[in-house]
Amino acid sequence: MYSTPVRYVLCGRVGFSSDNMICWRAVVWCFFIFSLEIVSAECSELIPDGSFERGSSWSMSQVFQVLHCPQPHGSPSEHVQGYFLLNKLRECSSQLSNFSKDLETVELAQSIGPDEFLFTLEGPALLTLQQVHLGECKYRFDYELAVPGDFVLTLWRVRDRYLALNELDGEHPMFYQDKVFADGFKVTLGNPELSKEMQTNILSSGSLPVCPPRSFRQKAQWIFSGDLETLWLETPWVNHLINNRTWYVERSAYEWRGLECEIPHYTSSQVAECVAGKRVKMTGDSHVRVLFNQFMASFCGVPSAAIKRRPGDQCSPCQDKPGEVCFVSNILGERDPILNESHPDMFLINFGQHFIAGGPRRHNSIQSYLRHFEQAMNEFSSGLDHSSLLWMTTLDFPLRRDQAVVSHRDWRTTPRIRIMRDSTIDVLKTKIPRWAILDGFQLSTSMTQAISMDDVHFHEEWIQMHLVHYVADFLCRP
Repeated sequence: MYSTPVRYVLCGRVGFSSDNMICWRAVVWCFFIFSLEIVSAECSELIPDGSFERGSSWSMSQVFQVLHCPQPHGSPSEHVQGYFLLNKLRECSSQLSNFSKDLETVELAQSIGPDEFLFTLEGPALLTLQQVHLGECKYRFDYELAVPGDFVLTLWRVRDRYLALNELDGEHPMFYQDKVFADGFKVTLGNPELSKEMQTNILSSGSLPVCPPRSFRQKAQWIFSGDLETLWLETPWVNHLINNRTWYVERSAYEWRGLECEIPHYTSSQVAECVAGKRVKMTGDSHVRVLFNQFMASFCGVPSAAIKRRPGDQCSPCQDKPGEVCFVSNILGERDPILNESHPDMFLINFGQHFIAGGPRRHNSIQSYLRHFEQAMNEFSSGLDHSSLLWMTTLDFPLRRDQAVVSHRDWRTTPRIRIMRDSTIDVLKTKIPRWAILDGFQLSTSMTQAISMDDVHFHEEWIQMHLVHYVADFLCRP
C-alpha cells in the first residue's frame, strides 16, 4: 500500500512556511473553505500522485487539489463524518455546454458539474461518495462511516465537459481512468482503535431499533462482516471483465446494514407464511426478473423461475402455500391490463434501464422519461390498493467501454441514473404519494464496479439478497 502524503492547512494560520507554493495554496483553500462557512475545520491536503490514462504534460497535482476535512469525532458510538474538497485547477469547463435541449436537465446537471468522478472508500465499510458541484470545477464529497479505520481511496476522473449527461450526441460516452491517486492510496478515517468495537455494534442484532415498516430509504451502508485482521486481500483482485478496477477487499464479505435502525431479515419459512394466500406481481425489465428469481430461489425453493424472453406472466407458488408470485416483463413501463385485473397484494415495478440505455435508433432524454414515468405510474396505481404499491429505483450501472455498450451506443452513466432516480422519487413524493419507494440505486452504487458474473451488468447474489429482504419486509409488515 502507498502511504498518504499530507500537508496540514489551518485556516487563519498561513504564511509561516518558507515554501511559498504551500503558503499560497493554503491561502487559496482558506478562502475556499471560508466561502462554505467552514471556519473551524482542520483540513489536510492530500497530494495527488496518480496518472492520466491518455497522458498529460501536467502532473496530477498540477491539475487537481484535494483536501480532506474530518468532522470532530466525539463519543465512540458516533459515526465518522467529514468531506473531501476537490478543485480542478486547469481546463475547467464549468461553462454550461450544449448537451441537452431541456432546461430542466441543464439545471439539474449543475449540481453534479461538468466532470464525472468515481470516488470510493474501501475498508471496514464500503462507500461510494456522491459529488456536489460548488461551481468553477470545485467539488465536495461528503461521507459518513459506521466503522472507522484505514481505507483505500479510489478517485478517478472518468469524464468531463458534461459528457455523462450529453443528450445531443447519440454515441456511447466513453470514459477514461484518470487516477487522481495511485492504486492503493490509503487514508485513516476516525480512530482505528475503535474499529472492532464499532463493527461489532453495527453487526449485532438488537443493537439498533428495528426500522419502521416500509422505510426503505433509511441511511445504510456496506459493512465488512469478517475479522478485521483479514480485511485486506493478500493479492488484490482486478475486475478485468468490465473496467480493470482494483479491489483490495473481498466484496462478498460485506453486509448491507442500517446506520440508524436495523433492517429486518427473514427466513424462507417466514416469507412463505407472508406470501400465503396473496398475489404478488413484480414487473419491469431484466433487473426485476433477476430480483424475482432471487426472491423465488431464496424464499420459495424455485430456482430460475423466470426465463429470459419467455412471453406473458411467469408465476410460481411459494413453497406449498396457496397464492402466487409472478414476474411480468414490461421493460418500458407500458400499461399492461393484466396487472390490474388480478388486484395484486404487492405490485413492485421498475423501468429505467432501457430508457436510459437507448439504442442505435432510440435515445430518450431525461425529461421524456420523466413525463412517461409520471403518466405510467398514475395509470398503474389506478384502482389498486395504495398499500400494495412499491417502486424500486433503477440500479446503478458500471463503468464499461466494451464492444457491447459501444456498438449499442449505450447512454447509461451514473450521473444520468442518479438524476433519474432523484427525479422519480421527487415525482412520487410530491405528485403520486401512494407509492412506497425501495431505493435500489443507494444499495447498488457502492458495489456496481464489482460486477463480475457476466457482461450484462446484473448484480451478484450477495447484493440481490439484501434487495429481496426489503421486498420480504414489504410483504410481511404491511
